[in-house]
Amino acid sequence: MIRDWLKYGIAADYRQSGYMSEALNAFTNWAFEQPEVQIILAETDKNNIASQKTLIKNRFQPFAETDANYWWRLDRESIS
Repeated sequence: MIRDWLKYGIAADYRQSGYMSEALNAFTNWAFEQPEVQIILAETDKNNIASQKTLIKNRFQPFAETDANYWWRLDRESIS
């Protein structure tokens, strides 16, 4: 199993403009073009509503939580 991490942020002047959702969509499309990628996981702070909305818009589903975070997943099969 290959596991890597992608972390992101966006400057305040560019928030709520759709750029991050567009970038995440491009990333997930590219990732699923790689035959070895079957699932993409994401983690957000519970108070980071903007990131949660971005993940939901990009078809991620919540699947676990800790005291401080939510975990999200996007499976190759769910977008086929």
